[in-house]
Amino acid sequence: MGYTTISTQLKTILETIFGVGNVYEYAVKGVVPTPYAEITMGPAESKPHTTHANDESYNFMVRVYYPTTDSATCERIMRKAADDIFAAYRNNVTLNASCNFTGPLKCVPLFTTDTTPQLRVLEFSVEAKQIINRT
Repeated sequence: MGYTTISTQLKTILETIFGVGNVYEYAVKGVVPTPYAEITMGPAESKPHTTHANDESYNFMVRVYYPTTDSATCERIMRKAADDIFAAYRNNVTLNASCNFTGPLKCVPLFTTDTTPQLRVLEFSVEAKQIINRT
């Protein structure tokens, strides 16, 4: 388990969700076709669990972007995408065996303020956890 393995599995899962579009494993800079999603790494931690094992956690931020050119269509697609993303994680808590389990999934709906057209954004925080035996 680690950033690379977990990010790859997050990408694999997100690519199955309608409305997500292209999935990038980095923060996208510049203009890209929408819709799209980006996966960026957050903090990681390894702390003692027992004398023989550590609890490790890796955090990621997943952002899904969709243009608001047609507001009604955008909102309908983004609500469905959010529902599908929650269902995908609920039904795959090990992220295709890349971790032991995931922490609670949180979604914050936002809008961009610096793009034309404005983009609807779903921002998910993902925590993947693993108990690692020490040798």
